[in-house]
Amino acid sequence: SYTKLDAEGNDLADSAESWTMVRDNVTGLIWGMKTDDGSVHDKDNTYTWYNSNPDTNGGNAGTPGNGTDTEDFINALNSSNYGGHSDWRLPTPEELQSIVDYGTSNPAINNSYFPNIKSPFYWSSTTYVYNDGIAWRMAFENGHVSNDGYKADAYYVRAIRGGQSWSLENLVSNGDGTVTDTHTGLMWQTNGSASTMNWENSIKYCEDLEEAGYSDWRMPTVKELASIVKWHTLTPAIDASYFNFVSSYYWSSTAYSPSTGKSSWRVSFSDGDFFDSNYKSQPHYV
Repeated sequence: SYTKLDAEGNDLADSAESWTMVRDNVTGLIWGMKTDDGSVHDKDNTYTWYNSNPDTNGGNAGTPGNGTDTEDFINALNSSNYGGHSDWRLPTPEELQSIVDYGTSNPAINNSYFPNIKSPFYWSSTTYVYNDGIAWRMAFENGHVSNDGYKADAYYVRAIRGGQSWSLENLVSNGDGTVTDTHTGLMWQTNGSASTMNWENSIKYCEDLEEAGYSDWRMPTVKELASIVKWHTLTPAIDASYFNFVSSYYWSSTAYSPSTGKSSWRVSFSDGDFFDSNYKSQPHYV
């Protein structure tokens, strides 16, 4: 559910042919738009990753530029009071993934609200904990969140402001082998499968499950799996005080759009990386 906004942040009709920002009515996030006019908002502009704040840069400030790094981009928006606000920032991996449409590809996003999208990588604000010279990035070609973007490389950027903050402090143990995330409302099995299985058997395992008095269990979507990933930690990239995990891949129920009959998305609870075209015949945990 999206709403187009004008330069002052006022709501526009869905049929509006020009708009400055988009509000995600689910998360509350406001997204800046990309243009094709050679301005700071131009869709073709790329930036190196740079964050001079030692409290948030993951121990490595990255690669500064002269108007060509991510901090320069964000500062330009805030100094111009873009959209009437000066609290623009880079999105987290979770926030980038929140606007991915996994039912399509090239690009994997709603083009009616997010035009001028470039399919390759967009920077997130989060440093990869295993190598502080790398930051997480998102490919809007297919929705792949990857941890192999060196901060010296130049990628695209989207700016956001506002919205709800993701926090795994919302997890509550129910004392019956389940955990509830009060932010999403989802209830999770704490132990997961004892062994690996292919995608079809994983679906069946979840749907046949009888646990904690419930019989409506199902396999999570790729976005639901992302909601319990801890992007700032490693081995595990999940809260081990709530979840018993295996340092391996876990299936999602989301098929890979370019090859829905053969492949599906999986996530590594070792480092949080999302992999797309993994054959459904392969064995993973669930």
